[in-house]
Amino acid sequence: MTDLRYILRRLILPLSFAACLSLVAGYFLKGLFHDLLVNLAATFVGSILTVVYIDAVLQRRQQLRWEGLRSRAAKRLFALANSCITLLRVPLKVSSPPLTRLVVRCSAEL
Repeated sequence: MTDLRYILRRLILPLSFAACLSLVAGYFLKGLFHDLLVNLAATFVGSILTVVYIDAVLQRRQQLRWEGLRSRAAKRLFALANSCITLLRVPLKVSSPPLTRLVVRCSAEL
């Protein structure tokens, strides 16, 4: 959310203002300046669309990267918990059914 506010404040609003200003100035001026200002307005609008699109693509890519990390971390944590339980269960001679229910319940919460 902070990135969206930053992009809006630092990029989209100034580029939108510049595009509107260029269109208004191009409306009142004729000749070469009219064409130049209309092209500038089109460039500003294109820049806005590019920034919004690239931001959406980068956010989606980052979200996919974090989802993969979360799933790998959960699997590794589950393996670590199983090995720690087994490491303690065997010397203490504790049967596995009570611990199995505990591990299954903990893994369901992950």
